[in-house]
Amino acid sequence: CRENQRDFERYEGMQVNVCFNYGGRDEIVRAARHFAADCAAGGRKPEELTEVLFSEYLCSNGVPDPDLVIRPSGEVRISNFLLWQSAYAEFYFTDVLWPDFSKEELHRALAAYQAVPAVLEVSEWVSESWWRLFSSRSCWCCFT
Repeated sequence: CRENQRDFERYEGMQVNVCFNYGGRDEIVRAARHFAADCAAGGRKPEELTEVLFSEYLCSNGVPDPDLVIRPSGEVRISNFLLWQSAYAEFYFTDVLWPDFSKEELHRALAAYQAVPAVLEVSEWVSESWWRLFSSRSCWCCFT
């Protein structure tokens, strides 16, 4: 982790979120319970609930919803991952298993997201084209 942190210290404007032992349904239930508790305590009224307010009760409060969700391993399902947040995300499914997920596969995912042919010339983990694409976006990773 510290090695990756040093590698990415020079980059600004991007946030990578990694979720371990996470469940989207559980997150939604916990958020609903928290909102209900606030209503019971008199801090909120049920009619105040909006999508924006509900999002504030989620674990990802303050983090932009993902634009792209990459799903390795050949599974073509979201596996209870970011159910609320990924409502408008693009999905990239690949047969490549997570341990074998390479720089080239990342570029294939980004090219598919951009709907252009993949460019596989990579000189460093985060190339300039990748960085420009995601410099103002949120990236999420799920390890299953």
